[in-house]
Amino acid sequence: MDSIDPALFSLPGLAQCAELCWQLRGEAGKRQVPNARLALQHNLGLGGACVVALYRLGFPTAHRPRAATAQIAQHPVAASNVAEDPSVFQCDSMFKLLEQAMNEDDQNLVEGFRGIYGFEVRNGPGGKTGRWVINAMEGKGKIEYNGKDKPQVTFIVNDADILDLISGRLDPQKAFFQNKIKIQGNMGLAMKLTKLQKQAGPKIAVLRSKL
Repeated sequence: MDSIDPALFSLPGLAQCAELCWQLRGEAGKRQVPNARLALQHNLGLGGACVVALYRLGFPTAHRPRAATAQIAQHPVAASNVAEDPSVFQCDSMFKLLEQAMNEDDQNLVEGFRGIYGFEVRNGPGGKTGRWVINAMEGKGKIEYNGKDKPQVTFIVNDADILDLISGRLDPQKAFFQNKIKIQGNMGLAMKLTKLQKQAGPKIAVLRSKL
């Protein structure tokens, strides 16, 4: 019997739970451990709370694949399918407003979220894909379409959902559980998105009003 990669135990609690469930259901994509049957979760929170749990797939014969509309495709996107014009995507206006908000960040919120974030937006018009890179490593940060900076974490999400994700209407953790979003790279950095939404509430409200 193969075991789940111990490196997964370094993930935040909710991310651990989702990952282990996907492993047991055979839905972990490239991370899938062959023949996974049991999974162990161990998490110690900063407040002292401790979780130790053993997972096993229940009712395996009743398992059915999730609906295709709820999943992000596992396969990589061909370069020929990447749109040259970002304005064809619903989320393009939101990224522009987000960059404006970053430039007007008088609370210096960016200091708590230093990193390079990638957004791969799929299923745009004509099935096209768009890629935005938010580089918040220096100064106020910047947002580039098809940027050359290598993201430390990449969010893969459909064009129909990215607007709600960035504006705060869609909680990243809920989207993660619902398989509306996939995350590649630094999970700790990814979880900061939820914290950013809470701290930047007033700015997000302004962004909403402009859409």
